[in-house]
Formats: sequence, C-alpha cells, structure tokens
Amino acid sequence: MSETKSTARYRPETRLVHAGALRSQFGETSEALFLTQGFVYDSAEQCEARFKGEEPGFLYSRFSNPNVSMFERRMIELEGAEAARATATGMAAVTTAILAPLKAGDHVVAAKAMFGSCRYVVEDLLPRYGIQSTLVDGLDLDQWRRAMRPNTKSCFLESPTNPTLDVLDIGSIAEIAHKAGARLIVDNVFATPIWQSPLSLAPTSWCIPPPSTSTARAAASAASSCPRMPSSPSTSTISCARPARRCRRSMPGCC
Repeated sequence: MSETKSTARYRPETRLVHAGALRSQFGETSEALFLTQGFVYDSAEQCEARFKGEEPGFLYSRFSNPNVSMFERRMIELEGAEAARATATGMAAVTTAILAPLKAGDHVVAAKAMFGSCRYVVEDLLPRYGIQSTLVDGLDLDQWRRAMRPNTKSCFLESPTNPTLDVLDIGSIAEIAHKAGARLIVDNVFATPIWQSPLSLAPTSWCIPPPSTSTARAAASAASSCPRMPSSPSTSTISCARPARRCRRSMPGCC
C-alpha cells in the first residue's frame, strides 16, 4: 500500500478526508474497507518475525488493520502529535490514557468539572489499584499547585468541560504539572482538534479527541490517544485498543 504525503498545507476540511490515507494497488479514491481479521504472510518465517515485532506489518485486526492505521495517522496530523492509538470508545481512550502509565502508590490530580464516567475512573476506579486522586477547581491555578505531591504522576482535565463549559488554562496547568514531574492529559471533548490544539498549548501532554467527531469517513466510530512524546521514556506510554464494531441493531439510542 502507498501512503499519501503530508496534508499539513491543506485546509482542515481536506485534511479530515485525506490525511493519513493509504491506497491499495487498485488506486481507489476513498479508503477501502478491510473487513478481515487476519492477514497473509509470504512465509512461516515472515509470520514469526511479525509476531515477534521484528518486522512491520499487520497481524490481526484486533490489534490493528489498514483502516485503523489510517484513522490513527489522520489524528496524528490533525492533532500535531507524534503518535496515536485508536480505541473503541472515548471512555476506553480516557481509561487507558489515565490508568496505563500509573502504578500503585501514584497520585493523580484532576479538575472536578468533568464527564461523569471520567469522574468515576478518577474517584472510584483508580483507588482500587492503590492510586490516589485529588479533585480541584480547574479554573483555580493555586488549587492545582497545592494539590501536587512528590508522587503526582498525571493531571487530567477537560476543556471546555462537560457539561459546564468551563474553559481552563491548559498552558498554565501544563506548566504546573510538568514542574512537578507529571504528565497532563487533556480530553478535547467539545472543541475537537478543529477548534483547539492542546498539544500546541502543552507540548509534552496527551490529547484525547472526541469519538463523535473523530470518525474516519464513518468507517469506524472510535477515539484515540495522541501523545506528544517527551524525551523521558517513563512518560512515553500510549494507549492501544481495537477498532469499534458498528452496531447493527435498529433501535434508536441502542449504542
């Protein structure tokens, strides 16, 4: 498959359609749908090398496939990130981005104005794994500073917040987090990468685009985690999951 060149010079409407596109040998105009769970290998040795991670290529659609890869490449271009991993839902992205880099004994600071399911992850889920959390008024920078501890590893916020639409100072909060040695995770739920670029405001942070507007030409409903990688390997973990399956049920609101 051939990869399209960078679309950075194009308008957002064009980048939403063409960024990260991969074309097969048939030269299709829009992306083809790869409705396969497995892939063919030239030899048993190549298969072994793929599964060992010694050779690039697709293994199994549960891990990734060309459509998921295109979606991730598109989000990288739109967010200005260095890497991205697609997940089946927005909450899968949030949960993985928050939980994956942490361990028992770590501490998280989060703005208290957030989507209810995100608050459940911070307040209820993290303590089950021995991870402490503190909620602050996201608009009050002094509260962010006071909440930082030696074991604070991550800060989490939404901006604008859901549902109160508070607009937080992402750049200043990022400075506070990075000064304490913590990463900042931003759920870009309302503004989307079209209207707000958290990674340009906080270069070593993570951004979670919203699932409803990150759909790659309706091929899959997904969200992604897009980190801007800092030099420290301890903060370079990114989330990964599988693409969503489209609901075939006809009842309104079933998914």
